[in-house]
Amino acid sequence: MSLSKIRLTSKTNVIVAWALGALCWLAIPTVFAQSQQFHGPAFKAQMTKLDLFDKSRKRPIKVTVWFPSEQTATCENVPVCIDKQAQKNKVFVFSHGAMGDPMGYNWIGYALASKGFTVLAPSHFGESWIYGPDNVDPQAALRTWERPLDVSFVLDQFASGAYLSEQLNFDNVTAIGHSSGGFTSLALAGATLGKDMTKYCQSAAAEKDLSCQYAKMSELQNDQDALLAASYKDQRITAVIAFDPALGPSADIKSVSEISVPVLVVAPIDNDFLDFDGHAGFYHQQLQNSRLVSLQNNEGHFVFLDSCHHTHKAMGVSLCEDRAGVDREAVHKQLYADVFGFIFSS
Repeated sequence: MSLSKIRLTSKTNVIVAWALGALCWLAIPTVFAQSQQFHGPAFKAQMTKLDLFDKSRKRPIKVTVWFPSEQTATCENVPVCIDKQAQKNKVFVFSHGAMGDPMGYNWIGYALASKGFTVLAPSHFGESWIYGPDNVDPQAALRTWERPLDVSFVLDQFASGAYLSEQLNFDNVTAIGHSSGGFTSLALAGATLGKDMTKYCQSAAAEKDLSCQYAKMSELQNDQDALLAASYKDQRITAVIAFDPALGPSADIKSVSEISVPVLVVAPIDNDFLDFDGHAGFYHQQLQNSRLVSLQNNEGHFVFLDSCHHTHKAMGVSLCEDRAGVDREAVHKQLYADVFGFIFSS
């Protein structure tokens, strides 16, 4: 397989079946390769899961945590034992794609932890298979306001000091997300929804845009319009990394243009799921401080998932089988330089 060509420019799922959750993702913990550009010690990366509950919304929130683990001592009274030499001045949150789960993104979670960072990734209730088949609700993908509220709640809980052995800087948080999670990350930085996708979805530009299938299945009530359009900005978010972010045609242009934090947008140009110009390209053009990594060698929307071997599809697009010539793991390895370059320069 040939390596994917990546061009860097700078400017300053309908629903996956419940069975998807029952399968085991092939996701071997990856230690980020050392380079002269990103020197420093490698940490022992570990993953654990914690159960939280948002009483105000009566909503369970399971959290996947990737972290640099302490190897020489045992921590008492806290479930996440972090290396004392870890990176403490920055925290990461991760939001998965529609109807997905954080366990499909070990490639980036373990890489960040191996460089000393702690990553908190909520599984969004109603979408994530981890809560069981009876709780998978197709309409949950349209209740976009729940996602940033989940993230902010998780940040509040972990900032309390009850879960981590080390005190981290929760005023300096980088939000990462894929697809719907990409918009979630931008929403945490101030993006809101303000446009009906109907006109866009009837245009020639949307002919191959599968996100329009979500708009067709909407059964949201009129009284939820205010929830869709509200701001869920979290002042703790100081940077955003958006992997092929969705909901561009619905995003309020003014709210996106007012986002001042640095944003890294990574997306395939020849997209098999989202229209590049309507989504990732739109965000890059409207943002004040945006850097674009465009994938130009046949990569698709699901190249940001871990390598996997099941046959499940979203809207007819395989989650595991990439198009000809694409080596998913090679793409991930190439993206490490862009992701960590952005992190250490932000």
